[in-house]
Amino acid sequence: MNPVVAATAFALLAFAANSVLCRMALRDAHIDAASFVSIRLIAGALTLWLLIRIGRRGQRLGGDWRSALALLAYAIAFTFAYVGLTAGTGALLLFGAVAGGDDRRRVRRRRAHRPYRYPGLGCSPWPD
Repeated sequence: MNPVVAATAFALLAFAANSVLCRMALRDAHIDAASFVSIRLIAGALTLWLLIRIGRRGQRLGGDWRSALALLAYAIAFTFAYVGLTAGTGALLLFGAVAGGDDRRRVRRRRAHRPYRYPGLGCSPWPD
């Protein structure tokens, strides 16, 4: 099997599993949304720190606060959305936001853009 296809399939399955597990945790009030997002962000930050430390021994670690704040906003919004939105609506919003952000980035950098995608530019929920 093509490694790109395998990695893509794995990523799609992982995202779907993440959504299902998040909904299961929040559905029956096993944990509140604020605690849940805190645990997710702390666990993710520790995992990322460990992976970077293993891969880049002795190198100085850097970061980007704008990206970190965007991730925080995403995590908070979607964790609370898991409680009130259906999976289909949440996926539609997420994919629309990603596509809209990509479209805005292309327009801003004056890269080739297909005209049929312009109507979607105004539909993305946040600028990137």
